[in-house]
Amino acid sequence: LTAAAKAQSDSLVTSSLYAIGRIYHVRLKARDKAIISFDELLSRFPKTEHSAAAHYNLYLLHKNEGQNAKANKSKNTILNDYAESKYAKLLQDANYLKVLEQKERELEEYYEKTYAYFKSENFNEVDKRQQQVNDLFPENPLQPKFDLLGAMVIGHTGDKAAYIKALQDVMKKHPEDEVKDKAEEILNYLRKGGKKSNKTNSKSNA
Repeated sequence: LTAAAKAQSDSLVTSSLYAIGRIYHVRLKARDKAIISFDELLSRFPKTEHSAAAHYNLYLLHKNEGQNAKANKSKNTILNDYAESKYAKLLQDANYLKVLEQKERELEEYYEKTYAYFKSENFNEVDKRQQQVNDLFPENPLQPKFDLLGAMVIGHTGDKAAYIKALQDVMKKHPEDEVKDKAEEILNYLRKGGKKSNKTNSKSNA
């Protein structure tokens, strides 16, 4: 593998391990499996964009299990190595959670408005808002939805080959997110001869 290909492969693996850990932690409440996933992530890739979040999840998991020594180890790692992260701020200031919740509401509203522009076929405005979203919301948990929306804009404004590539990119970038299923559904439709401007309602996923 070239350096660039390896970096891309490592990024996909780290994103998948983190997503799996979150699924076990939040959706399935399988705490032991969540701990294994986050530990594997940090063991194989100690310094990635997901490191601080993985340590914070381990802090919550160990604290919930009454494993105070392990919880404090994760806490101290965050405070020492990721002092400027939102997770350090959460540990230091209980009110910071309210700030985050407000930002999440604002992000949801921003996405809803962007989606409304898409529905009205104002694709220039959608593209503009997509380019601005990460400047306005550096912490963007809705990135998968924005990426799928961007691919669907290409479905309306580009050719079929470009649309297929954009959908494949969404699937590669977000293998554990629900947008992967939506992108795959549209791809199957296109491969069966469907028109590239497929207007399947994607509100729940896009």
